[in-house]
Amino acid sequence: MTTIQTHAAFVRGINVGGRNKVPMKALRDVCEKIGCESVETLLQTGNVLFSGVASEKDLESVFEEAIESRFGFFASVTIRKVVDLVEIFETSPFADVAAIDPSRVILYFSKKPIRVEAQSELAKRAAGQEVIRTFNDGLWIYFPNGIGRSKLTPAVIDKASGSASTGRNWKTVKTLINRFE
Repeated sequence: MTTIQTHAAFVRGINVGGRNKVPMKALRDVCEKIGCESVETLLQTGNVLFSGVASEKDLESVFEEAIESRFGFFASVTIRKVVDLVEIFETSPFADVAAIDPSRVILYFSKKPIRVEAQSELAKRAAGQEVIRTFNDGLWIYFPNGIGRSKLTPAVIDKASGSASTGRNWKTVKTLINRFE
């Protein structure tokens, strides 16, 4: 018997800085077309909640191909089960600072398990009091002076991680989780 899981898809680099515009209704349509159910989007930056039976990795590549076919550009998609997001969120090393300013705590999901050296490599590039913590396939980063002033750019994070990563702030992740609790 196959169990239907609730998933969160994080689409990287859409509707940012006026590039790669994707209406959320069209993104929901793409998700439904590839067989996902109970599809819901959150915000305008590529957060999709849905139910399905396929594995995350299978869904990622199908979702990426469907986005490229529909919109004419590649967008990296990272998918996690919502139950896994809850565990990641509940074990965050930055819950105390997120309670004060959730916009400065970012959760990055990587397409592959994080390289062992990622935390130390990123710490060398970190500015001021930035703090990085890794877990299996992601990073928590605390940006006390804001992400806009950081030298930890997406390209730097991808290189250190060993694969494409996409980030969401504490409040967004919490909102996604709360939709299905």
